Amino acid sequence: PGHYCDKANWGKLTLPEMFERECQRHGKGAIIEIMAKNLRIAATEAGKCNVKIALENVDRFEPAATSADLTELVNQADSPAVGFCLDAGHGHCCGQTSVIEWIKLMNGKLFTTHFYDNRGARLQAATSEKWIRPTGIDEHMPPGFGTIPWIDVIQSLWQIHYSDTVNFESGAWPGMDEKRGFECAINFWRTCEKLAEEKLVK
Repeated sequence: PGHYCDKANWGKLTLPEMFERECQRHGKGAIIEIMAKNLRIAATEAGKCNVKIALENVDRFEPAATSADLTELVNQADSPAVGFCLDAGHGHCCGQTSVIEWIKLMNGKLFTTHFYDNRGARLQAATSEKWIRPTGIDEHMPPGFGTIPWIDVIQSLWQIHYSDTVNFESGAWPGMDEKRGFECAINFWRTCEKLAEEKLVK
């Protein structure tokens, strides 16, 4: 995991390093153009099956691949079948582009979500997680247990008229059986929606 499948470089370069190397060789614009072309081909087939392709924000690739690069890729793909998956945890713990900023960037091309919580980019957690640096900060806690401003997230989703799924990419609440834990997660979300409505009225 985290390495490009190139036999000559297997285990030597991370994906961001491989991307950066190819950008140095060919230019970032050329790489994005090729990726967009491939996406358009895939989107044509996906559209025949009524399937959408959602590109997830993987903020750990900054600065090699930025939020602007991801939005440019989707724009160049120029297909109704190509859009975004918003991973709130990635945006929050990496600290490059906030969850609210991501919602504004993704706008009408936001297809789906991965919602969970963490304590943000300044946390130095002592775990063996290797994907996000500093290690361990991508905690995948249930919404409400970290520091993502969920009321603001909900209001931002309303502002772009998002009406698709909200997917909790976390376990159940600690100390509860799974069914009860997810009931609590849903109740928390509904409470945040109510508070968001009240905040808008004020």
